[in-house]
Amino acid sequence: MLYIVGSPIGNLKDITLRAIEILNSCDLILCENPQRTLKIINKLKDQGLIEKKKIVLNFRKTKNLVKILKEKRVAFLVSSGMPGISDPSSELIKLCQENNIYFDCVPGVSALTCAISLLPFQVRIFVFLGFLPKKQNKIKKIFKYFLKKKITIIFFESPHRILKTLNYIKDVIEENNFKADFYIFKELTKINQKYYFGKINEIIDALKKEIIKGEWTIVIKSYGEN
Repeated sequence: MLYIVGSPIGNLKDITLRAIEILNSCDLILCENPQRTLKIINKLKDQGLIEKKKIVLNFRKTKNLVKILKEKRVAFLVSSGMPGISDPSSELIKLCQENNIYFDCVPGVSALTCAISLLPFQVRIFVFLGFLPKKQNKIKKIFKYFLKKKITIIFFESPHRILKTLNYIKDVIEENNFKADFYIFKELTKINQKYYFGKINEIIDALKKEIIKGEWTIVIKSYGEN
């Protein structure tokens, strides 16, 4: 059987009681990056939450995966957040579905839902873009399509790309006379978390004065054309 387990996105105290229970009861833990996932497991073990040493394996390099999933209790754990949110848990779910293997979700923290809960307006319809493509023309094409709609747009961005990406979006807004408000969250749940709300020019100016570190969650409330 397989359990898809959510992990903290920054604050280790956000791990759930059920997640601890499942991790302790599992025979092994699958993940995408064993080195990063082991850091989570070791921190939990240091605090006495994980009772014994756990086997952590890269699911793509694990042999006899179907046999293991049928015969053992297995958890899939990423290093941050909910599997399935920009992480490949769907491959394991498909494998279980095709081979009649029981699977379940042990929900946890997600930067996506954290950001939505901190917005000063109610989100009824939104599009989640995950991590954007790297090429400028692709980014601009995506936002030219979505910013013409009255919709909430959410995506993740890395520290070394955040300013560049915001400037691409600024170009799209100015070239097409779009109207939008921005809500940007730095390192959610961590000690250095910070929020930036306002128009894109204001936020770009504010970020230029900051030391850009950590992961970023960007929310855009689009009003379409002016």
